[in-house]
Amino acid sequence: MRFSVQMSISVLEKHLASALQPIVEKADSYVKNSEHFTQILGSLRMDNQSIRENIIHLYGKETFTATKCYEKLRQRRVISLCNLNFLKSCRNQTLLPTFTRLSYHTRTRKTQAILDKASKALLQDQIRRTRYEISETELQLFRLHLKLSNKIHQLLWDRIELLTSWRTEKDKDITSKKLWKKLEILQINSKKSGQVSNTNRSSTVHNISAYHLSDTEVSVLNKGFNYAIAPKRVPVEEIVSNVEASLSTIDEQDAELIRQDVARVLRQSKPPQPNLSREEMQALRNLNNNENILIMPADKGNATVVMNTSDYNAKLEDILNDPIYKLVTRDPTTYLEKTTKSKILDSSINEDTKKKLIPREKSSRCPKFYGLPKIHKDGVPLRPIVSAFNSPLCKLEKHLASALQPIVEKADSYVKNSEHFTQILGSLRMDKDDIMASFYVKSLYPSIPVEEALLLIEENEDLPPYIMDLSRHCLKNFTLCTTGKFTDK
Repeated sequence: MRFSVQMSISVLEKHLASALQPIVEKADSYVKNSEHFTQILGSLRMDNQSIRENIIHLYGKETFTATKCYEKLRQRRVISLCNLNFLKSCRNQTLLPTFTRLSYHTRTRKTQAILDKASKALLQDQIRRTRYEISETELQLFRLHLKLSNKIHQLLWDRIELLTSWRTEKDKDITSKKLWKKLEILQINSKKSGQVSNTNRSSTVHNISAYHLSDTEVSVLNKGFNYAIAPKRVPVEEIVSNVEASLSTIDEQDAELIRQDVARVLRQSKPPQPNLSREEMQALRNLNNNENILIMPADKGNATVVMNTSDYNAKLEDILNDPIYKLVTRDPTTYLEKTTKSKILDSSINEDTKKKLIPREKSSRCPKFYGLPKIHKDGVPLRPIVSAFNSPLCKLEKHLASALQPIVEKADSYVKNSEHFTQILGSLRMDKDDIMASFYVKSLYPSIPVEEALLLIEENEDLPPYIMDLSRHCLKNFTLCTTGKFTDK
């Protein structure tokens, strides 16, 4: 009886399967057998996007993610091999890549030997770490290759391998060219300097004075103007005064919290370790006490220039001897504070802005005039610089500049920066017989005619009425001071 029931169920199952088979065969995902699956793959498009869609359609997103991981591992392996070859070439040619070079504030022969030995040890350690990364990547690749090659059909897997190989070869070519160029630069720099352990920075100091600099003085000046000397004690008074000045515009409760935090930090703070040797500190004092020389940054480039004080003053005098400048007998700062305040109060600027623009009485200073040496030009001329920080017109000039900037940008001759200038040049069409030339304009800004500039401002109807009056006030009261003298333009 039991046997006959089982036979009846089996017959029923076969009957249902034969009845449902036509419906199953109409499904998009239906695969009859391995031969049918091969036919399906052969009919599929095999471009990059299609392969992605096919893998997701046939095997799911998880398998597609695994194939992308396999591709990234192969790319990582190729790049690591290129890096290893570069590092071994540097080691064999006794070249030190930039990332292995060490520096120290004291420059002695013994210090240099220690730094060279440590830099070579860093290079060797990087070679070992790169080899370890390659072995780990190869192990992951082997495991993932076994997993995917057994799961994905051979025809589709061969296509994946082909695309992955093409991409890795492309990455290999790019990385190899980049590293080869780096190696050539290291070789050239090695021949120029005669050493590969540290870059020679003596070229950053240009001594055009009659004073002979010692090796220690050159070492100190090589550190540059941005080098911060560690103080012997924490400047508590200076920090507190600067914090209090900044808290004047903050809510009282927030200001009190900031004061408590600053006080807690100052109580726990300790002076840092000195970062200059005793010889370097003495050399710095000698340079500071020498009144016959001036030490200043160059106009361009990260360089330090040492000049005779007499030469510097003579070149400044030559600039100020231009007829556009006029010597005045007294300091006009107090007068400008009062007149600027009166002009701002009489204008139609809103009250909040007026409060910000009005200069504080008896706290302003006259704009300082100085020059930066142009070491890239014959005769080392000076570029005139006017520091108007904390001058009576400083805040007002900033306000006017921001108001006039949109008008300036509409001009046909407006150039924002060097990148914008390059874009303009790229859009120009030039004939074969055209010549492109550049001109050096001496004293460009002092040569701008003031009345013509004011006329252009007056003719612009988009500007508020007060802009004209305040602009005239600023342009007509340009004063600067240098070496105890006051000059009006």
